[in-house]
Amino acid sequence: MLTSLPTPPTDNLYKFMAVVGLIAILASVIYPRLRLESMDDLQAEAASKAAEVSDLQEKMVADAKNLQAAIDADIAAGGPKAKIVDIKASPSTVSQAAILQEASVDETIRLSELNKMTFKLKSGFDRYKQWRDFCDLVFGVGLIMSLLGFVMWFRSQRLQDKMLLKQAIGDPSAK
Repeated sequence: MLTSLPTPPTDNLYKFMAVVGLIAILASVIYPRLRLESMDDLQAEAASKAAEVSDLQEKMVADAKNLQAAIDADIAAGGPKAKIVDIKASPSTVSQAAILQEASVDETIRLSELNKMTFKLKSGFDRYKQWRDFCDLVFGVGLIMSLLGFVMWFRSQRLQDKMLLKQAIGDPSAK
């Protein structure tokens, strides 16, 4: 005659479902916030780089105006018929042009850094949206899994408690 098959420890399975569901809920709530904080840091750094570039551009415009004034002064000193190609640049005009060229190189480097940060920020935000969508899915699955686990665990535990109580009383129908 066949003996009855042993029953699996379903209460442990239900406990596992409930706990893993809670962990999934917590992870899906916490992880997007951590990603968003790192995005905020990157955005603040990009904003400071943008301010540096803006300041450098303003400085370059001022330097260009000064250089133009120096060139105009050199032309005026050469007389009304002086042409730019005939005028030998004064040392101050050459140094101003060198400063302007150096500032232009600095601006190009900083603009490149800013473009890289902007790209990182955009790609990071795209990844954040993907992770947020995934975390929303994990939250839903975790919530369902946790609720089912707790409900089923409660039902099985209640039955086990009744059987244990009957066994403790000595009821023969408890087996």
